[in-house]
Amino acid sequence: MTTHLLPSKSDYMECILAAAYDGTDLFWTCPKRARPGDRALFYIDTDGLMACGTVDSIPEPSEKWNQRYAAVVTDVHLLDACIPLSVIREEMPDFGWARYPRSYVTLSAAESAQMDSLIESVDTLYTDVESDGGMYVEGAVKLVYVNAYERSSAARSAAIRHHGSVCAICGFDFEVHFGSAMSGFIHVHHVKPLSEIDESYRVDPKKDLIPVCPNCHAVIHSRRQALTIAEVKAMLRKA
Repeated sequence: MTTHLLPSKSDYMECILAAAYDGTDLFWTCPKRARPGDRALFYIDTDGLMACGTVDSIPEPSEKWNQRYAAVVTDVHLLDACIPLSVIREEMPDFGWARYPRSYVTLSAAESAQMDSLIESVDTLYTDVESDGGMYVEGAVKLVYVNAYERSSAARSAAIRHHGSVCAICGFDFEVHFGSAMSGFIHVHHVKPLSEIDESYRVDPKKDLIPVCPNCHAVIHSRRQALTIAEVKAMLRKA
């Protein structure tokens, strides 16, 4: 089995997440020499190595990506945690792609074995993960993809369309205070407790994401176990 590293921009993160949770296939750019049965590793520039899948078709010229080949990738599933480029560089110092990130690359047998070891060790590398609020919290491997949804433009847009862009805690409206240039700007916060998230979980932007201003978002994450919306509202009333 040959391993191909397939980098992409953050704009395509939601495509990978959706495929992982829905079990759908992806049609993705890959090396022309890729063959069915090969492994595909998905790398997002802003987050790192995040998912893997299996090449399931012979690559063919793609009309969408000029002068590039693409193939069907099936069985897409998320890694336990995103692995940033800095970690790949540190753990694989001889891996040329990591020093000068570029387009997709086919890993040698040695590089593939090193990558396997890195992926297997991800639980010990990420016993803690920094949240959006700057605090370290427990349940890190779950938080990685929860936060990925919070940053996802598709999930954010769906949540804001449903809830609006006014802070659900303090009522702050960026457009009112800063003008039309800030219309629609707001943070979104994931309200589902980490203990309730398992492998079958899929985020619902209407139920799980709620608009909050940066100040309230910081207060939510001001302790190791995030405060609830109700708790922050209570603090605000007492102030």
